[in-house]
Amino acid sequence: MKTIALSEYRSKELLKSLGIEIPREFFIKTEEECLRVAKEVGYPVVLKGTGEGIAHKTEKGLVKVKIMDEEGLKRAYREILSSGEKIEGMLLQKFIPGKREFIAGIVRDQQFGPVIMFGLGGIFTEVLKDVSFRIAPVERVDAEEMISELKSAKLIDAFRGEKPVNKEKLISHLVKLSEVPFKDERIVEIDLNPIIPWEDEIYIVDALVVLKDEGKN
Repeated sequence: MKTIALSEYRSKELLKSLGIEIPREFFIKTEEECLRVAKEVGYPVVLKGTGEGIAHKTEKGLVKVKIMDEEGLKRAYREILSSGEKIEGMLLQKFIPGKREFIAGIVRDQQFGPVIMFGLGGIFTEVLKDVSFRIAPVERVDAEEMISELKSAKLIDAFRGEKPVNKEKLISHLVKLSEVPFKDERIVEIDLNPIIPWEDEIYIVDALVVLKDEGKN
């Protein structure tokens, strides 16, 4: 089966249309627009290069976090453009300062159909492999069990001066995510990493959606 990986921007737009909450962000095409929007949003900000087929954005220097001022933003914008990647535009969003990072995703298993995963995210995903799985869709009790099964489940509680994670909102995100592949049969895979809890909210900071390639995208 041929597949196509959507850009981060298109991935998030599709997820929003299917009921997943995505933090407010802006798709930007010029440096002037970038500076104007950042001034409206307020520093610090995050700037990311986005384009079809671009994976491992951080390793390729396409993600600039905690940009504090206009000069830093100009420098970040130009560095991303000079990366050599096929950049279609930039995504600008408010910097989320949370210290905890989680991952959630969907994969279509040949035997079981859509399966949902939740676990420790960010740079520790591949190293620690602290994840939990369920056949989708899940109900509230299933999502709660997935969270409690993690070795790192204590990160849900108050941590390094940060408030406890809003567990009800996290559960709601997982339940809604588990329903997505049944709303769009083209979806082969979804990867949400990182998911950052901050204050009373849950922020899906990065997203990747892989679709069946039907020759129409």
